[in-house]
Amino acid sequence: MSMNDLQVDVNNTILSAGDTKTTTTSNGKLEIKIGILLHNETRQGLSGVQIAVNEINQWDIIPGAFVTLIEKDVVDYQPIEQDQFSSIAISQAIYSVVSLIQQGVIGIIGDVSDSFTTLSALMTGTLEIPQCSYSATAGMNPCAHSVQCRALITIRIVSLADKSQYDYFFRTIPTDLLHVDTIISFTLSQNWTTLGILYTRDADLVTQNLISKTKKMGILSVKSSQTYKDEGNTNNIHASIDTLMSLGSRVVVIASKDSAAKALLIAAISGHVNNETAWLIMGSAANVIRQLNQHVDVYNRIVQTRLNNANQSNVSTTNTTYKDAVEQLAWSTDKLDLLTMERLFAGGVFIFEQQTELAGYPPYDTFQQKLSQFDPLAANSSTYQSGLAYSCMMTMAHGFGQLVRDSIDSNYTLQELTSGQLVSRYSLSLFNDTGFTTGPQGPILFDKNGDIQTGNFKIFNLHHGSQVTEIGYVLGGTFHLSTTDPIYFDGTKTPPLGTPSLTVIKAGITAPISIATASTAMVGIATTLIALIMVIKFRHHTVFKSSRLVVYTYNSSTNTNSLFHTHTHIMLISNASPIICIMELLGLLLSYISVPLFFISSYSIFTCFMLPITFYIGLSLILGTMISRNYRVYKMVNNVYNNNSTSNHHSSSNQLLKISCFILAFNTVSGK
Repeated sequence: MSMNDLQVDVNNTILSAGDTKTTTTSNGKLEIKIGILLHNETRQGLSGVQIAVNEINQWDIIPGAFVTLIEKDVVDYQPIEQDQFSSIAISQAIYSVVSLIQQGVIGIIGDVSDSFTTLSALMTGTLEIPQCSYSATAGMNPCAHSVQCRALITIRIVSLADKSQYDYFFRTIPTDLLHVDTIISFTLSQNWTTLGILYTRDADLVTQNLISKTKKMGILSVKSSQTYKDEGNTNNIHASIDTLMSLGSRVVVIASKDSAAKALLIAAISGHVNNETAWLIMGSAANVIRQLNQHVDVYNRIVQTRLNNANQSNVSTTNTTYKDAVEQLAWSTDKLDLLTMERLFAGGVFIFEQQTELAGYPPYDTFQQKLSQFDPLAANSSTYQSGLAYSCMMTMAHGFGQLVRDSIDSNYTLQELTSGQLVSRYSLSLFNDTGFTTGPQGPILFDKNGDIQTGNFKIFNLHHGSQVTEIGYVLGGTFHLSTTDPIYFDGTKTPPLGTPSLTVIKAGITAPISIATASTAMVGIATTLIALIMVIKFRHHTVFKSSRLVVYTYNSSTNTNSLFHTHTHIMLISNASPIICIMELLGLLLSYISVPLFFISSYSIFTCFMLPITFYIGLSLILGTMISRNYRVYKMVNNVYNNNSTSNHHSSSNQLLKISCFILAFNTVSGK
C-alpha cells in the first residue's frame, strides 16, 4: 500500500482491512484508525473529515503514522410506535459504537444521533477513547419520543459537559452557553448594569452560566430570575413576568428554546414592553417573527370571537382546557382590543441568532474553497457542518501528533498509540493546545468541559412591528457593533436606564403634614416678630440693665486660734444685651421662614436662593448668639471667683458681636 493509495477522495473512504485490531504498516508508517459515525443529519460532515485526513497524511501531522477512516452508518429509523423507536434507536446506538471499537479505532468523530449522543459518549468515556462531536448541542432531550426512553436514559445531552462521566468527549459545535458571552457584551455596550432572567427548565444551564459570569465580572449583576412553564392551564408565564418586573428588572433575558416568543408577546400585552425596558431573546430571528405573528393571530381570533358573541350570554370558561398561555390570556382578558405587531413591538427587542453562514471570514472562505475543489457537488449549506467536522479531525490528529513529538521515544509511543495502550495518558488538555488554533468556524479552544469557547452570532433589533435590523455581530469570538444604532420602544436610539425610574416623592404645600408644619412655623414667625418689636422698643428699659444675683462663699482662718470663718458675698452681674437678643430673634425668624420653603413643590429662582439663605443664616445667628452668651456668663463668673471682684469682668457688646459674626461667616462658608 503506497501513500498515494491512502489519499481520501469523495468516492473512496479508506477502510482498515477487516474487523480486527491488526495494525497496518505502509512505507514504514503505522496505521491509526479513526472511526466516524454518520447519520442523515451529520452526513454533510463527511467531506470535512476526508479533507482533514488528506492534509494530516500529506503534512505528516502525526509523525510516523497515517490515518485511515472507518465509516459507520447509523440508520435513522422512523418510529412506528414510540416504544419500538426507543428500543431500536438504543440498540443501534450501542451496536454502532461497539462495532467501531472492535475494529481498533483510537478515536471517534461524530455522533450516534442527536438524541443518543450520551450513549456513545458514555461508552467511549468508559473505554477512554476520545470522541469529538460536530453536531451534538447542549440542551437536546435524548428522550423526547418515548416514555420508555425516558425511563432508560435519564441523562440529558446538557450533561455531556459533566467530565466525571464524559471526560473524553469534546465538541466543536458551539453550545447554547455561548449566547451568554454575546448577551453580556451587548449589555455592557448599552451601559446597563443589571439584568433580569425569565427562563424555562430547558435553559437551566444558560441561566446558571449567565448568573455565574456576571457575578465574577462585578460590573454587571442579575437582579432577579424567574422560571416559568407553559403547559396549558397550568402555565404561569403571566405571573412570572409580573413578579420579575415588580422586582425591578428592566433589561430582561428570555432563556427558552421553544416559548421565548410566547413569553415576549405576553409581556407586551401586559404593557411590560415599554420605554423603560429592553428584551433579549435567543434564537432565529425569522422563527421569532413567525411565532410572534402566529400568536398574535391566535389571540386576535379569540378576541374577535368574544366580540362577536358579546351580546350573547357569557359562557363560563372555568373548566376550559387551554392549549397554551396565549389562548388562556385571550379568553380571560377584560381588554377586548385586537393586537397589532406595530403597537406591541415599536422597539427595544433584541434577538441573538447563532450563525452558520460565515462568508467574509477568511478561515471559512478558505475552507469553502477547499470543499468546492474536493466535492464540486457539495452545497454551500454544507460548508459549516463540514468545517466543524474538519476541526474535529484536525484537533484530534494534532493532539496525537503532539503526544508523539513530546515523547522521549517516539517510536515506542507511536506503537502504544496505535495499539490503544496510551489511554492512561489521554486527557482533554491533550486536544486543547495542539497548534491547530483556528478552524473554519473560528478559534479552536475548549473550556474545562470540552466545549468550544467561541461562537458566531448576529444581533438583530426588532422594531416597528416586524422590521428586523442587524445591529451587531460576533465573528470568530470577537464582538462588533454596526454603525446602525438600535431603536428602542420610544422610537429613539437612546438606551433606557436599565433600572426602574426614580420617583421623587415630595410633599406639596397642600399636603396635611405640610400644612401642619407650615402653620407651626407661622405661629413661630408671629411670636418672634412680636418679641423682636418689643426688644427694639424697650432696648433702653431697665430690664436690660437688671442684674443677675450671684452668691458665693469662702472660708478663712486665723493663726491665733485656728478657727475657720465663713464669709458670704452677694453681688449683681449685668446679664442682658439688646444686640444679642435682637440677633437671636432674627435667627429664629429666618429659620421659621425657611420651613415653608422646604414644602414648595416647584422651585423658582427666588425660592432657590431664599431657602439656603434663610436656613443657613438663621441657624448661624442662633448658634452664634448662644455660644457668645454662654461665654459671657462663664467669663463673668470665673472673674468673680478668681478675683473676688466684678471689675472688668464682662465682655463688651462689640466683642460678643464679633464672635457671633465670625460664627455666622464660618457656618455660611461651610454650608456652601
